[in-house]
Amino acid sequence: MPRDDAGHVLNANFSIESDGPYLALILDSAGGRSPGGPSRNLDYPKALTLLLTRLRDRDATLREALLDSYRTRHLPEEQRRLSDGPIRLKDWPNMDSLRLELTRRQGRVGQAPGATRDGNNRKRMRLRLEVPSFTLADVDQLAYELASNSTIREPQVEPLLTLPQQAVTLQNSDEDLYKNAAETPRHPRYMQDARLRQAVERHAVKRAVEHYEGLGYRVKDVGTRRSYDLHAVRDTTVLHIEVKGSTDVAKSVELTTNEVDNARAHPTDLVVVDQIKRIDNGGEVPDLEGGRLRIWERWQPANDDLRPVRFNYRITGDGSASR
Repeated sequence: MPRDDAGHVLNANFSIESDGPYLALILDSAGGRSPGGPSRNLDYPKALTLLLTRLRDRDATLREALLDSYRTRHLPEEQRRLSDGPIRLKDWPNMDSLRLELTRRQGRVGQAPGATRDGNNRKRMRLRLEVPSFTLADVDQLAYELASNSTIREPQVEPLLTLPQQAVTLQNSDEDLYKNAAETPRHPRYMQDARLRQAVERHAVKRAVEHYEGLGYRVKDVGTRRSYDLHAVRDTTVLHIEVKGSTDVAKSVELTTNEVDNARAHPTDLVVVDQIKRIDNGGEVPDLEGGRLRIWERWQPANDDLRPVRFNYRITGDGSASR
């Protein structure tokens, strides 16, 4: 959920993902009326104007806007289109008027022939974007910046989470194999072999998928486009699952700011698979097996357990020429 420029959290869920050659902002629909008004995404209009404004300040171009609701997704894109051609946001008079144009057109999409009234104009919407200096690999960074209460890129802190003493759930089929393992001060982030690190992450995610599928969840790997690794659904229960892996004894794990924000905003389990065993197979990357699987259910990262270990500093200006 974004914060306005005064730091107030707006009740409006949005996400950033890759969409073909573009970045896409998805704004969820408003609805679920109660005596006090819509209980879901109450601040939809305000958030849309705010997000458009922050994109304008980054010189973004809106390639196209599409209605992305469940009931209209089967329609061809040309029938769901809410904009006429690319729009460089800096060239639009103001973002309130653009917001009104995009929402006004929503009510006409998918209407039955002869309908006398427009439909809901606060539906799920997809904005395909080009944002200078942001690539498809910068999904999390753009989401972070748009959600913050600043319109300039700020140094991003990557926090280190100190794991609590006891996990809520412990699953370890190889306990005897690991209980006497030597602890090492080397943090897993210092593994120099990127391929090994990726293999460890994949192994940990596989273990987590197997565990939750065994509990009856339908599990989808969303790690390449979301701020968490696994999306799990069982009946009416929806879980976000953050997965971390290590060949060492893990007393801490690295988190991005978006991972922390996501865990605080949504029901999230933290899964840590450590002491993963490496088997030399003669190849460049060893085979992996086992590992101790620990789960912190409905995890909420506490400020006392977080500390910054690295900053991402954006270089501005031309600097000084070398002599």
